[in-house]
Amino acid sequence: MNLFPFTRISVFPIRQLCMGSFIISLLVVLWPSSGRAHIVKPMNLSELQKQASLIVEGKVSAQTSYWKNRVIYTVSQVQVRSCLKGKCRTKFVAVEQLGGRVGEFAMRVSGVQLLQPTRRVLLFLHTSHAKSKSQPLHRIVGLSQGLLHYVRYKNRNWLIQDRSKLLLPSSSNPNSVQHGHIRLLSPKPLLRRLKANLRRLKVN
Repeated sequence: MNLFPFTRISVFPIRQLCMGSFIISLLVVLWPSSGRAHIVKPMNLSELQKQASLIVEGKVSAQTSYWKNRVIYTVSQVQVRSCLKGKCRTKFVAVEQLGGRVGEFAMRVSGVQLLQPTRRVLLFLHTSHAKSKSQPLHRIVGLSQGLLHYVRYKNRNWLIQDRSKLLLPSSSNPNSVQHGHIRLLSPKPLLRRLKANLRRLKVN
C-alpha cells in the first residue's frame, strides 16, 4: 500500500553526491497506480486555516532526523512566539516532515520543503497520529503551502510562500497542470485577515 501517493522519494549517500558521481546506489520511488506526477490541490489562506488544527508563528530552534520504516523523517522544534489557532500547551511544537539526513544518507521528497534552523516561520499544522516520547507531532497542511517563512527585503519584513516545487492544476485548463510559484506577502495585512477569519469562524 502506498502511504505517500503522488510522491517521489530519493535516498542517496552523501559521499557519492559530494564526489559528483551519479546517484545510483539507492533510489526509492513511490508512484500511485495511475503513474501521475505529484499533483496537489492549491489552497488559499481560508482553506489552509480551515484544515489546520494549529496555526503558530515562531522560530525553528532545533532539528533531529531519523530512520523509520526505511525512510528518513526530520522533526523540527519550533519555539512558539504566537499561537493563532488551537492550544499551544508548551513553548515548543514538534513538526515532522519526510526527508532529511542521517549520517551519510540523505533523502529528498518532492513537494516537501524542510524547515530551516533559526528561520522565523508561520505554520499551518495538523496533528499527526504519530507521537514522540514527550509531545505530539504535527505535520504541515498542504505540503509546502502551509509553510511561510519570514525574510528581510528592502528594509521590510515579508512572508514567502514557496510553491515552486509543487504541481498544481492549471486555473485556465483543468486538464493540465503547472508548477506553483513563489509568493511574497506582507505580514501585517495577512495576519489581520487571518485573525479576522478566525474570529468569524468562532462566531459561526
